[in-house]
Amino acid sequence: MSKIIAAHKLLMNNPKKIFITLGRNGLLGFIPDKIYLKIAFKLETGYNINFKHPRTYNEKLNWLKLYDRKEEYKNYADKYLVRNVVKDRIGETYLIPLIDVFDSYKEINFDNLPNRFVIKSSNGSGGTTNIICRNKNEINIKDTLKIIRSWSKIKTYKGGREWCYKGIKHRIIVEKLLENDNGVIPDDYKFMCFNGEPKLIQHHHDRYGNHTLNYYYPDWTPSNLKRVDVKKSDQIVEKPKNLSKMIQIARELSKNMYFARIDLYNINGKIYFGEITMYPTSGFSSFDSYEDDLILGSWLKLPCDTK
Repeated sequence: MSKIIAAHKLLMNNPKKIFITLGRNGLLGFIPDKIYLKIAFKLETGYNINFKHPRTYNEKLNWLKLYDRKEEYKNYADKYLVRNVVKDRIGETYLIPLIDVFDSYKEINFDNLPNRFVIKSSNGSGGTTNIICRNKNEINIKDTLKIIRSWSKIKTYKGGREWCYKGIKHRIIVEKLLENDNGVIPDDYKFMCFNGEPKLIQHHHDRYGNHTLNYYYPDWTPSNLKRVDVKKSDQIVEKPKNLSKMIQIARELSKNMYFARIDLYNINGKIYFGEITMYPTSGFSSFDSYEDDLILGSWLKLPCDTK
């Protein structure tokens, strides 16, 4: 009972947590998307959104949620169907090798899986529905299946009203575990593409350890952009030798989209596709300054900019 009281006090003193928690659990579904996003945006960013004349990066991503709803975006958001998009656009050589795919956790037979693999959900977002297995003999299969089973109840679209996640068929995807020569999970290169052109690259290092995030321009010049929720490294990493090819891939996969973040891996010169993200952090990125939010917003040209 004391834990319940403590939790109640915490929520009462934190309206942001109340709203977001209720939203993610689908208890605010009666609120229209536009009104919901106005409230959520204010709570998450600290300033009011202007849907008529959006100026910042965050405002424009939320504008896209409401007014740019192409049917093919559902295939981009689906972690399984997007593989077909990549195959058609740039070729299957860039896909992480698929080990198996299941419609239910009940179908998984761990005896048939290799020793090392990654399990993820087709309807997941933000890395919260990934399981990395480095040694099958060391995992608790019962607990693992319990986690996988919970993924079927995830409604990614509810918390941030990312409409393209709604209705995605829940599948369990098993892929090869990507590792560097030293057995470390490879760095992420996330290409932020504005109107089909990569203009900024996020470099994520050690995502599951001492996570750092640095931004680079396409010529690999460091950017001063900083997020308050992820530590920035003082070190400048070496420019990937095939960066131009990665930029080309990001450009192709973001073609005809107002905004897309194209996630890639690069292991000893071998490029792998990670995912396409249309609303990074659901359009609530916590930049170090409002000015940075404005600068990125100026790069994104929308139909409403001319009205």
